[in-house]
Amino acid sequence: MSNKFRILKTLLCVFLVTALAIAFAGCKDKTEKQTEKISGKLFSDRHIEEKYKDPDGKVAFKVDYILPELDEKENQRYSAFNRIMDAIESESQSNAKTVIANKLFEKGKPWKETGGYTVPYASYRYVSVLIEIQREASSGSVSTNYTPVTFALDDCKQCSLSQFAKVSSDYLQTQLAKALMSKISESGGSAPELAAVRSSFDLTSFIFTPDGFTIYFTNSSISGFSGIEECYDFTFDEVSNLLQLPNQPTKQ
Repeated sequence: MSNKFRILKTLLCVFLVTALAIAFAGCKDKTEKQTEKISGKLFSDRHIEEKYKDPDGKVAFKVDYILPELDEKENQRYSAFNRIMDAIESESQSNAKTVIANKLFEKGKPWKETGGYTVPYASYRYVSVLIEIQREASSGSVSTNYTPVTFALDDCKQCSLSQFAKVSSDYLQTQLAKALMSKISESGGSAPELAAVRSSFDLTSFIFTPDGFTIYFTNSSISGFSGIEECYDFTFDEVSNLLQLPNQPTKQ
């Protein structure tokens, strides 16, 4: 009798483990599809193509971007996100005017900026967008700039890591800078001083990922150091003492 009971108990355990595994896989698949659905539903492409001429009427700067735009038909408050994208567009205009005013271009060789975006994270609460802009100077040199934007759909404001912090914003930035120094050294790079790393990013310079977040260097204080990537990834476990973050796209 006891043998039959043990066999029945074993079969029941196997059944429960299998059922849980199937359920977990189904939830994961649902989350991935939900992310794709939200991303496709909310965003549309906005193509920006502009030419700036020098005083002689020659084209000295070209801009060709595709920037994201949240559909205002869904919610008028999404205009706040679109204003952030407008600021990125305005920065390109400022770059063009600076190049022309300082005569950095060569006749017949205009500067060129091309840009696009990806959506690495999208849920009913937050969306993260990464703007990538490549700039080619008249000399032929090419540089790439990244602008990360994480946006909250509930209050329609750009997110800062400080709003998820368990500590003060100042302490959070210092601890993240120390962690970045460690990541730079571990990858074989030349780690700058703490002050330089701390000033090379701010707490809005991040995007969510399914496993954590990525910090991007958006200021030039570390530009002279070698072996430094444009961004570094953090998992939730690495910062659990500093931050309480959403760990997957979920429906409110």
